[in-house]
Amino acid sequence: MNNPLSQKILLFLIFLSSLESAKGKTNFLSQWRTAFIDCVREESLSPNLMIRNLSLFSLAVHDTLNLAKPKYQTYLKYDINPPLLFCEKSAIAGCGWNLAQNLHPARLKNFSTLSKDAGSPDANESVKASFLFGKKVSQKLLRHRINDGATTSISYISRTSPGLWRRTPNFYRPPEQPHWRKVTLWGLPKIQAFLPPPPPDPGSKSFREALREVKELGGKKSQIRTKEQTFIALFWKDFSYTQTPPGHWNEIATFVSKQQNFQLWEEAKLFALLNMAMADAGIVAWDCKYRYHLWRPIHAIRFAHEFKNLQKLQKPDWEPLLETPAHPEYVSAHSCFSAAAATILSNTIGTDNFLFRTTSEEFPNQSRTFRSFSSCIDEISKSRLFGGIHYRFSCNEGLIAGTKIGSFIYLNKLKNLTISSK
Repeated sequence: MNNPLSQKILLFLIFLSSLESAKGKTNFLSQWRTAFIDCVREESLSPNLMIRNLSLFSLAVHDTLNLAKPKYQTYLKYDINPPLLFCEKSAIAGCGWNLAQNLHPARLKNFSTLSKDAGSPDANESVKASFLFGKKVSQKLLRHRINDGATTSISYISRTSPGLWRRTPNFYRPPEQPHWRKVTLWGLPKIQAFLPPPPPDPGSKSFREALREVKELGGKKSQIRTKEQTFIALFWKDFSYTQTPPGHWNEIATFVSKQQNFQLWEEAKLFALLNMAMADAGIVAWDCKYRYHLWRPIHAIRFAHEFKNLQKLQKPDWEPLLETPAHPEYVSAHSCFSAAAATILSNTIGTDNFLFRTTSEEFPNQSRTFRSFSSCIDEISKSRLFGGIHYRFSCNEGLIAGTKIGSFIYLNKLKNLTISSK
């Protein structure tokens, strides 16, 4: 078959066939992740709380499996021993059920079917012992993170000074999670090496050009944004009552894992690295947000007269395509989450080039196809510009920071164990 068009058609048909094949293979570990993500939708959790919970589950499963049959380094050190007869499914259920009770006590129905056999008093001894072992591992992880700062409450007073963040219309919600920048990192040594540089000063030429771009491209009534760009902004929205951006990447990673035919230990490591990297990406992004307090485009445009070089860009009634999130602008957290995730995925399978398709909760019957992880995160970062809620520099710096975070986590955490030949 030498016809290029015929070759493309054949490749596309093979791709569609692989999608259907992957769609049909839902393993037990994937079902548990889905149950946790369903709770995120129902409870409308923030991306940071979502990824904290999923990191706890993913690391608990990874450590449980590797304590029983060592293949990769564990996240923590443990003084508990696995049962002689180890049941993988029951151990995963032990991790999941204990974490569900602690993290989603009002949503236990989401998990009851997955845990009922392993947790039953009628289960055989190896099943019960494995369930208890998984529970103990997850309990240690919970104790390890109990004072990590996630439940801290601090007061934050919005500024009204030119260039600084203030509550945004239409709902003028209070700032979200100003304390999150103080949450303990999961895998990074110190935050300073991973922080983006300061954003451009609102009085600078580079800020003026960035503001002009988002005003023209991201406005609700933009005359230059294309239909596809509008679709992209809405497709990657991932706001409240959805799986959130980290959940979206768990969906993509599930497809990758199935397509690569990962065995259980490989799958567990992938998601432990993926979610740990995104958890740290959230902390880095929130540190930036509440370090620089940069105003969002909606206020920079409406109050452009507060800076001499921006005066011609003022438009008092300007509105973005998307609702502006309730936290400072710089950097784009979606870009940071996405680059961290994409870096873990590309390093895990050894290439950036990977053909995949992903769906959106905004458009459940439509999808977008990508030939590489880098092309996907490029589109995601631009989606925030098309939506009118981020400047281009915030998206670009979010990608750079997320890539650094993902690279460090992949190279330094959960390494392969060296098996002695003796």
